[in-house]
Amino acid sequence: MALPQINTFPWYDITIPSTNQTVRYRPYNVGEQKTLLVTFEAGEASNIAKALLDIVINCVEEDLDKNALTTFDVEYLFLQIRSKSVGETTSVGLRCSECEHQNSVEVTIDQIKIDRDKFPDKMVPINDDYTLELKFPTYIDVLENKEGLSKETISELLYEMVIQSLDKLHTPDELIRFKDEPLQEILKFVDNLTTEQYEKLLEFVNNLPRLRQDVKYECEECNHKNNYTLEGLYDFF
Repeated sequence: MALPQINTFPWYDITIPSTNQTVRYRPYNVGEQKTLLVTFEAGEASNIAKALLDIVINCVEEDLDKNALTTFDVEYLFLQIRSKSVGETTSVGLRCSECEHQNSVEVTIDQIKIDRDKFPDKMVPINDDYTLELKFPTYIDVLENKEGLSKETISELLYEMVIQSLDKLHTPDELIRFKDEPLQEILKFVDNLTTEQYEKLLEFVNNLPRLRQDVKYECEECNHKNNYTLEGLYDFF
């Protein structure tokens, strides 16, 4: 005889940042949490990224196109799912800027929002004839780029993000879609840009939407008042 499923989980509304679409989600259950914790403990970046996406897909009621979700969509959805699953606050370790003491600071995570009004402009003119149309890198783009998950330098990571942000090239005669071009041709195109042109692309990447929250806390050791900005999903753990 099969055991009954005794719990009915509540559903909550949430808006996907990149599309402004409202969907419903539930907290994750113990089985899903166990899988997540085991994956985090193993520490493999690509497996952690897959586990986060799996949680989001499983806990959202609607059929999401996981290939269309941006990195900040998945991180935002996961953080809100987590807030309803294990609590709306989390403790993070932050050092004092004065005495270096490690403080445990409580952060409210269900209040974090991504402001659509601050999205960067996707149309970037690179000269009088050519304009690049950029896109937000999708979570799948990052997930499938296993080398990008392990980049050791900031410049390498930013270069990868630029490549993943390229969507279309508007020319006087045609519209070129980067997804239809071989990777080597794309790399040659980017490497041939001037420093000034490349800086415009870096500006877009540096202003990609991300989870962010300003935190003020007093050091429990020396009483120094600190200000710190949590940025990106992993800063909240």
